[in-house]
Amino acid sequence: MTTTLLFWIRLGIIAAILYTIGSWLLPFFKPRAREVFKSKKLSEYGGDIFFIAVSVFLLYYLQTNFQKTFNSVLDTSESTVTDFRFRESRTGIEKTTSDYSADLLLINYWATWCGPCRKELPDLNELYTIFPGEKLQVLAISDEEPGTVENFLAGKNYQLVTGTITRTNNILASVQQRPVSILVSREGKVLDMIVGSRGLSFFKGWINTHLNRDSSAGKN
Repeated sequence: MTTTLLFWIRLGIIAAILYTIGSWLLPFFKPRAREVFKSKKLSEYGGDIFFIAVSVFLLYYLQTNFQKTFNSVLDTSESTVTDFRFRESRTGIEKTTSDYSADLLLINYWATWCGPCRKELPDLNELYTIFPGEKLQVLAISDEEPGTVENFLAGKNYQLVTGTITRTNNILASVQQRPVSILVSREGKVLDMIVGSRGLSFFKGWINTHLNRDSSAGKN
């Protein structure tokens, strides 16, 4: 889920709640509608009450599972992703983000126990093969034990960079959900992020949007 999508979903839910409450308040301003309101039993408003209760729970769920993650990354006082260290699964060599100098760096925070993470890994791997290395690098990083990750990856022949964290930073340490994809510029600035899994078509459009934006900025 992107920040924009989250905004519109929450706005729609709030609008629906206000519309429902407004339908209750309307009788107090229209005498004829007031009589209809008085003639109804409380049980007839059960559906509206249930809808509002579910909507409030959904707003709470979105705040807890998505908004907090966005806030912790996008609103952090640390505007750039400082180097964190990770052990590359394929070679066992410890690396940092400074080892990669592509225009965009996609850091995918995942886990072997996370079903949506496992589902999107093949798409991330294909994404990695589509874009030239100087344009995009993809890091699939886990905070699990190296053996756990390496056993899971055995035989999958992924070409993207996978690894396990050996030293974290403030941004990654603040992320509690999986998967989370963070898009970082060549200078290390956080450009965008998504919470939850996505497919190849979304990732391609997401990357192209930012590459085109950078290209247009460069011309100006």
